[in-house]
Amino acid sequence: MRFRILLLVNLAFFIFWGFVGVVYIILGIVRSVFAPIVGYVFLGLSVGGIMNFIYYYKSSLVEKPLVKKAVVRVRPISEEYAIKFISKNKRLQVFAKKYSMGMAEDFLKAGIIGSPYIYVSKYLFFTFISMFITLPIAIILAILIHPVFLSLVSIPAILFYIPRMRIKNETGNRRREIEDEIPFFTIYASIMQSVGLSLYNSFVSIINKNIFKRLEHEALLIKRNVEFFYRDQVTALEEIARTHPNEKFKTLLLGYTSEWRAGGDVSAYLDAKADDLLHEMRFRYQHYANFATDIGEFVISLFFVLPLLILTSAFIYPSASITTLSIVVAVVQPLLVVASYMIINASQPKNYDMIEGNIIFAIISGIIGLLTAFLAYGSSWLAFASGVIASSVVYGTGIMIQKKEIDMTEKALPQFLRDITEYRKMGYDLARAIMKIAGENTYNTIFDAYIKGIAKQLELGLPLKEVKMPTRSWITRISMFLLAEIVESGGGSISALEALTNFTNQVYIIKKETKSSMRLYEALAVFTPIGLSFAISLMSSLMSAFTTITSTATQIGILSELSHIPQSLIDISNMMVITSSVFLAILTAKTIDFTAKNTIKIAILTSTAIISIFTMNTLIPQLFKSILTFTP
Repeated sequence: MRFRILLLVNLAFFIFWGFVGVVYIILGIVRSVFAPIVGYVFLGLSVGGIMNFIYYYKSSLVEKPLVKKAVVRVRPISEEYAIKFISKNKRLQVFAKKYSMGMAEDFLKAGIIGSPYIYVSKYLFFTFISMFITLPIAIILAILIHPVFLSLVSIPAILFYIPRMRIKNETGNRRREIEDEIPFFTIYASIMQSVGLSLYNSFVSIINKNIFKRLEHEALLIKRNVEFFYRDQVTALEEIARTHPNEKFKTLLLGYTSEWRAGGDVSAYLDAKADDLLHEMRFRYQHYANFATDIGEFVISLFFVLPLLILTSAFIYPSASITTLSIVVAVVQPLLVVASYMIINASQPKNYDMIEGNIIFAIISGIIGLLTAFLAYGSSWLAFASGVIASSVVYGTGIMIQKKEIDMTEKALPQFLRDITEYRKMGYDLARAIMKIAGENTYNTIFDAYIKGIAKQLELGLPLKEVKMPTRSWITRISMFLLAEIVESGGGSISALEALTNFTNQVYIIKKETKSSMRLYEALAVFTPIGLSFAISLMSSLMSAFTTITSTATQIGILSELSHIPQSLIDISNMMVITSSVFLAILTAKTIDFTAKNTIKIAILTSTAIISIFTMNTLIPQLFKSILTFTP
């Protein structure tokens, strides 16, 4: 009852404001221009209030039930709805089943845990929906704007093939990602087998250890087959091996199970297999060392010769080349560097060193450097270069220190493992050997501090497996993990320790040889911005000198085109020098340092480019001036 009285009071209030609005409208027609606007506002409020009164008053007359009715809420489309939609339609269901059955084997090879039918149904549902959306949109846009929009009809076909493409990509990742972990794991498994622990136990022990990051997934699958599917250990290994895309891993598992079923010496098999895999990995590094030279020649020709040819043609037709140079800088060069980076990354042996930089400080420094240079000089290419240098120095300084730490650790690691092996031959256990080495031997400041930190914890009674002494080097982490497992198991053959020592020594030598073979490449990378700056200044001075000589004929034909070189052409040419230096530095760091995070190279090459541009712009014009004014 009170609610209805309140509604009636509100009705009277809105009727009053409606009356006021009508009065304002009438007065506004005679006296003021703004009065009708105020009147229409009051009248609109009045009409809206009256409509609300009618709705709520009718609602108050209806008696509300004691039990509230269920409210149906709208939920977003989910995978469950997509599966129901496909399953309710018999034709779509049959098609989804056939499509998923064809992908079942690929699912196993990719190591994906899930139902192929559910996976396919989700993409099939969105393909079906996109057909009804993109087809009319493509036709309308093709008629109204341009026929090129008919290409939108290919979106459903792309969505239809995405499941298969993703499965193929996951299969390739599964095959490649464990390639560099298998030799180390095989050594570890041979050590564990020598003390009576099977290959299955070796897989289980690496779970959640964050050492073999890619092999942990395989270990989880093997453990699932044993604990949830009730397979025996050998059968679980065979099931994973039969569908695995990596031939080395497949051969390792199937050879082990065959040796076990035949009653052979599985420990000797793992020792021999570890030696074979180490030789294959050495070959990979040697192959990359040879391939790195070809990469260097390709990258240098890509970012020196190509820009040089483009710049030469640009100065012949200056006014028509600015747009072309802009497209090269903004589109062509980034695409080329992405393609080159992918080629380098695919051919490189992988490592998982812990290298981290502060990207936030780098971005802030880059923005400050860019704005400062632009406000001070008003040059876009100089501002861009200043921002790149500032951000690269801030980010790369920490990376350079971390790389130095990794290099010093890996340099000392083979000698340390050799000392460990010698002490093991003398009858020392590994914990005592490490403490004795920490007190007597010296390697370098970084590694000495690392070993002394481990020795102090061992002296306090902690087992080597529980010692917390992190290091950024992936190879060092693996080596210390293996040593800890040897101590925990109470065994370990001398041959396994020697194999580990020889391998780490070979890896260090190969990395050193790879970097040494790329010294010429580094020199050419530094020369690239110098050469490009020289070419720009030479062409600009040559055109200016040519204009001076032919000053009486500058209005005839092509000479009028050559008589004036716009400043915008010089700016975009300088920008090309800067971008070429930045991209070349990224590829150089990736090729030599195995990571693009070493941005100090970017700062060095960009600084070289700036110095070269200013130096060449000063020297070359003076040289031409002296030549033109020289009289014999």
